[in-house]
Amino acid sequence: MFGLHRRPASNNRQDLNLAATSCQGAASPPRVSGLHVAAEETIRNHQVIELTGRDTAILVQALSNPPEPNEALREALRLDRECFGE
Repeated sequence: MFGLHRRPASNNRQDLNLAATSCQGAASPPRVSGLHVAAEETIRNHQVIELTGRDTAILVQALSNPPEPNEALREALRLDRECFGE
């Protein structure tokens, strides 16, 4: 199986320290390390999509030769640009 990983942009020690403090303990290196391991596991469990060989082939084909945008996609792009700019 092929794993498609989507990760948060930041690996922020400050967030881990806040999480450790919220657990009513000091953010000692072992505690932060444990939180980091738990965070990594949570990310893997909730944000990794496992694809079969067939699914992978379909995804690669779609990325290599994308179809023309339909009306729904054009509308989504228009709304995105309206909300977030170019």
